[in-house]
Amino acid sequence: MRNKSSNLTIMILQSSSAHYRPVDHEAFFEGWPTKPSYELVMKHFEGSHPLFLINENSDVVAFISALTDHALYAFIALLEVRESERGKGYGKQLVTDMLKFLEGVYAIDLVCDEDLETFYQPLGFAKHSAMIQRNRDALN
Repeated sequence: MRNKSSNLTIMILQSSSAHYRPVDHEAFFEGWPTKPSYELVMKHFEGSHPLFLINENSDVVAFISALTDHALYAFIALLEVRESERGKGYGKQLVTDMLKFLEGVYAIDLVCDEDLETFYQPLGFAKHSAMIQRNRDALN
């Protein structure tokens, strides 16, 4: 896929974390109170369905992951885009591709910070009440 707002050639790799390298990991999870380790993120990818956008230099530009039972529920767990690549439509493309993969699932949920609600609303998500629990020690 070629993104018209960029000179990068992007390809989508489904369910293959083999291209997610420690050097790529350094570019993600900014703004998190505690950045999860590379090993922990790789473990997450093993138990989820990830999609990656890779540029012609084999760098991961963005990724998304979902957990699902393929029937009733799915949870979009992560969406990360390199800061230098934001605003080019990569996040929107990944969410759109993930929603296609999850087509037919009854409930597709995600939790985001309030400042990201305007990103997800045009993609079909609605603000709703949720209860969450975070164990920040698990990120170490």
